[in-house]
Amino acid sequence: QIGQGGAVGGSVLPFADLQTGIAEIAERMKLLDANKLDTVGRRIQTLLVELDSLLKRKAEVMGPGGVGGFGLTGDQERKIQEMYELAYRWRASTAALPAVVD
Repeated sequence: QIGQGGAVGGSVLPFADLQTGIAEIAERMKLLDANKLDTVGRRIQTLLVELDSLLKRKAEVMGPGGVGGFGLTGDQERKIQEMYELAYRWRASTAALPAVVD
């Protein structure tokens, strides 16, 4: 039986049974308000443009070979790079959000 005991065909489900899973998904779908998603998508796009601009400016300041800089530690540089990569990965998702809502 599907969902009983949290297992289907040897795999473990993230909910106790199918009805609980459907109810959880329905609750999550309520969070997908089109206006909120549009606002979030626009904000992400704005942040990506600003981030790209900052990276270009950083490259100008650093010069060839990465000399110069803002006095950031290696850890700070790593965190900035991680933030950029995270934001960049969401670029494709933000384009797809309106289609998901429709």
